[in-house]
Amino acid sequence: MLRLLLVLPVLLASCASDSELTAPSSFGAPIRIGNRAYLLTWQRSSTLRTSKLFVDFWAFDTVQMKALYRSRLQTVPGGALEERFILGVQDKTIWLLMPDGPYAVALDTGALAMNPDDLTRLNPQLRGLLPTSKAAYRFTETGLAVKTVDAQAWHLHPETYLVSLKVPTGTGRGMLPAEYSLQSTSRLLERGGTVGDQWIGLLSAKESVDFPKQHVIGGLDFQSKRALYSAQVKPVEADFGPKLRYSEFKALTPEFLAPSVLNQNQDPKSVFILHKDMLEEKGRFF
Repeated sequence: MLRLLLVLPVLLASCASDSELTAPSSFGAPIRIGNRAYLLTWQRSSTLRTSKLFVDFWAFDTVQMKALYRSRLQTVPGGALEERFILGVQDKTIWLLMPDGPYAVALDTGALAMNPDDLTRLNPQLRGLLPTSKAAYRFTETGLAVKTVDAQAWHLHPETYLVSLKVPTGTGRGMLPAEYSLQSTSRLLERGGTVGDQWIGLLSAKESVDFPKQHVIGGLDFQSKRALYSAQVKPVEADFGPKLRYSEFKALTPEFLAPSVLNQNQDPKSVFILHKDMLEEKGRFF
C-alpha cells in the first residue's frame, strides 16, 4: 500500500482554532524519512494593534495522516515574514536556516537543540563569523558545512554540534528535503502514473466514472477539483499489441482544488500533491 504524504491545509489548518490566525503555510519542501514527514511552517496572528509571526516545526505520520508533534521555534513580534529553510537531516538532528543563522532541532521531539548563540558559545571560533545567507551553507550526504565570513569552511557534527575543518566520521548519511519549484514547468507536474500493477493519480468525480470505461484520460487543467485515486492495472492483448486496462478504482483522499502530482522521476513510496486554496493569482500553493 502506498504511503501518502499530502502537504495540505486539511492537516495544518485543523490546528488553527483562533479566528485571528491565518492557516499555516510551508517554508519550502518537506523532508521524508520512512513513514515520517517533517515540515517548517509560518502562521500570522493579527489584531487591530499587534501582529505576530509564529514559526513551527511539524512531524507527520504519513500512514495515519496525522500530526505527531508541532514545535514552536520562533515568535516574531510585528509579523515580518523572512525566508527560512530546511537544510537537511543527519542522524537525529535536522538543520534549519533562520534569518539569524543555523538552528539544530531534535528529530524525535521537535525540541530546539541549538540556535546561533548556542553554537558560537560551544564553538568560540565561530563568534561573529556565522553567515545568514543560504549560499554559505551546503548540505550533502556528509552533513552540514558552512563557509564563515572569513572564508573558512567548517563541518558541523550532528550530535555534539562541534565544528571541525574535516568531515566528521562515524555519522549517518545526510538527507535533503524534496526539491521542487512553483516556477517549474509541467514536466514536474502530472496527473499520476503506474507503479507495478497499480495506477495512482488524480480524478474528478466524472473522470472516475469515465476512465474505467474508456481506459484513457487527458491532461490536467489546473482549475478543477480532483481527488487522489488508485486502480488496478492489467495488460490485455489487442491487435496492435498489449493495452492497459484499469479497474477497481478507489478514492484515497478528499478533493483538492487545481491539484497535480509532483513528478519524482522514480517509483514513489510517497505522493506529493501540489494544490491551491483559491484560483487566480491570489491562490496559495500547498
